[in-house]
Amino acid sequence: MASGGRSLRALVAATVLLGGSAAAVIWARYAGDGIGRTAHFTVFAAALVTACLIPLPVPRGEQLEDLELEEPFIVAILMVLPPLGVLLAALTGALAGNIGRRREPIKFAFNVGMIATAAGLALLVRAAVLGDVPLGSASAGRTVVAGVGSALVFVTYKWTSVYAAIAFAGQRPFLDVARESIGVGALVTTSGISVGVALGLATRAAWWAPLTLLPPGVVVLLLLRDHLQALRDRQRLDGLLRAAAHAHASIDIRHVTESLLESARELLRAGEVEIRDRPAGDDELGARVDDGASARWLVAGHRHHLDPFERGEQELLDGLATIGTAALSNARLVEQVEHQIVHDSVTDLPNRLLFEDRVSQAAARGRQFGERFAVVFLDIDRFKRVNDSLGHGLGDDLLRETAARLLAAVGPTDTVARTGGDEFTVLLAGATDPLVTAVSILDRLRAPFQLGGRQLFVTASAGVAVYPQHGTDPATLLAHADAALQQAKDSGRDTAAQYEGQVALPAARGLQLESLLHHAVERGEMWLAYQPLVDLRRGVAIGAEALLRWSHPTLGEIGPDDFLPIAEQSGLVSQLDTFALLSACRQARAWNIGRGPYEPMHVAVNFSARQLHSPRVIDIVTDSLAATGLPAQLLEVEITERLAGGDSPEVTAVLTQLRAVGVRIAMDDFGTGYSSLSRLEAFPLDNVKIDKSFVRRIAAPGDEAPIVVAAIAMAHGLGLTVTAEGVESRVQLDYLQRHGCDLVQGYLLGRPQRGGPVPTSLLDAPTVTGSAAGRTP
Repeated sequence: MASGGRSLRALVAATVLLGGSAAAVIWARYAGDGIGRTAHFTVFAAALVTACLIPLPVPRGEQLEDLELEEPFIVAILMVLPPLGVLLAALTGALAGNIGRRREPIKFAFNVGMIATAAGLALLVRAAVLGDVPLGSASAGRTVVAGVGSALVFVTYKWTSVYAAIAFAGQRPFLDVARESIGVGALVTTSGISVGVALGLATRAAWWAPLTLLPPGVVVLLLLRDHLQALRDRQRLDGLLRAAAHAHASIDIRHVTESLLESARELLRAGEVEIRDRPAGDDELGARVDDGASARWLVAGHRHHLDPFERGEQELLDGLATIGTAALSNARLVEQVEHQIVHDSVTDLPNRLLFEDRVSQAAARGRQFGERFAVVFLDIDRFKRVNDSLGHGLGDDLLRETAARLLAAVGPTDTVARTGGDEFTVLLAGATDPLVTAVSILDRLRAPFQLGGRQLFVTASAGVAVYPQHGTDPATLLAHADAALQQAKDSGRDTAAQYEGQVALPAARGLQLESLLHHAVERGEMWLAYQPLVDLRRGVAIGAEALLRWSHPTLGEIGPDDFLPIAEQSGLVSQLDTFALLSACRQARAWNIGRGPYEPMHVAVNFSARQLHSPRVIDIVTDSLAATGLPAQLLEVEITERLAGGDSPEVTAVLTQLRAVGVRIAMDDFGTGYSSLSRLEAFPLDNVKIDKSFVRRIAAPGDEAPIVVAAIAMAHGLGLTVTAEGVESRVQLDYLQRHGCDLVQGYLLGRPQRGGPVPTSLLDAPTVTGSAAGRTP
């Protein structure tokens, strides 16, 4: 806008300078010739004043442009009056028109300078055509040619200057401005010049001839004004209808606002349009807009003095404001209804519907990116006593204050919801230790509440369920968090508990999953994800653990916590174990094709109790190895500590036979079952996997995990390899490396992912050899 303003000011200054110079030259050279016959001059000056005071409004886009019908009189005076008379008659009309229509000073100066310059150019052309022949002595034909030629120069310069000024003022291309009105302008100019020739010839014969043209001319002008005004009104009405259609096409407040502003910019040709809290200022138009929440102003501005706002444009803006008020009120109402559908009326927190949707979105991100999150189920202890003794009004106040404290206790990406009564739920996005967060939330609620002029002490209980360990869908996670909440209440209330056991699924759900499980393998719904195992000494991935997954075409991802208990109860787990074993061996064989003998990749597979006690377990293992061509030493069978903890002779015998075949044996989840460190020697093991619950205790530099250190020392004393599960931070990795742990796995080193052609993340492991300090895994 600044560059356009400078260009416009330069144009105005140049026009005034040229006009003044032209007027000075004409005065100096032709002052002695006078203004011609007084009657001629007076009649033409009056006619030009009339034309300039009563312009013809010509449509230009959605607007009207005032067009002075001065061409007939310009042609006539160029055929009749001497140079000084031409100049003074043209300037008289221009001055009267600008004063009578109260032009801005800058536009006044521009118009007068433009007319003076145009008159000077026209007189030059007339002199060139007539030569030395005086105007009164020239033949009629030569006089007509001189008048028409000089009038064309006058009009051409005038409109070129006007279009340039409008283009500079609005920072628009010159040709775009010219195209908007050049058609009507050319028609009016052509007709005016034809009339002007007749008028000039008649005036040469009788001085009063121009007076005969004034009455019909004024009548025609007024009729044209009314017609063109009606045409402009129809165009504006069409613009308002389009604006209304666009504004009401959406129920989104942002879209409605953008549509309203765009319509105002288009219809008013305003450089800037906004909805704001203060009314219009100088050189602006404004109209009130009430969107149902607050009354504000629709304001249009940035129109230059050469192209100011008109009275009709205020009415146009008023119409737009009315349209905007209706459209914004509708959008605001829809927004309020949509908000009420998914929000609690007492606390304005999300309700259960919106909360479950947020959990579903978090689960989708978890499946795609491996993100973890937790769900906390919380309720106020003995809330019914508050309602019964103090009334529901104070009870609602307590709920609102509780909501405020919950919001203050969580992060900006977390979600707090009220799901009914005194029950609240919290979605903790990416929480590293959700149980600790739940405890801190309960601490905040223990502070006294100031309600109704009294101090009130309340406590709450909370249950925590973590994705994906405790469920992969909202219903399961909430059910498990609710079960943990009941456990917290059974423990005496005012505490938090994390889900640990299995909650029986509803009978219909369990039967459905069992029925679907029978065909899951043959339909290709079961698949394996692989999580890298990284050697801390060498800093390379030496294998991966195979993890069973189920993707149903309509139910989506079904978590292992949901289908494995059903598989064990129904006896289908053996089928799943066999599928997992064969698939894992086939994948490991693919990984090792082309690899050297000193850099093999092994795979670890979990065995269930039913598989381990199957009389065919050895045959199943050897058949899978033979079918895939995988060397036995590259397969590791994992059993849980609880499975081995019973010291069953049958289990020991099976493990011994597997060792004899060449398969490695690992004890999974060590530290959570019944075994002691001293009993490790009783089992034919190769590897001990420390449960992630112990690794999690290494949260910050300086933390100690004595069980981890003791397990590493004891296992190494027995000649066993030690694997640490659940490594999620650099601090944990450094600690394990410092204490001589052999292998690690966890989200820090790699998340579970599908197999296929050798996964890059399993081969290009993070650099973890040597001192881990200062390196990024």
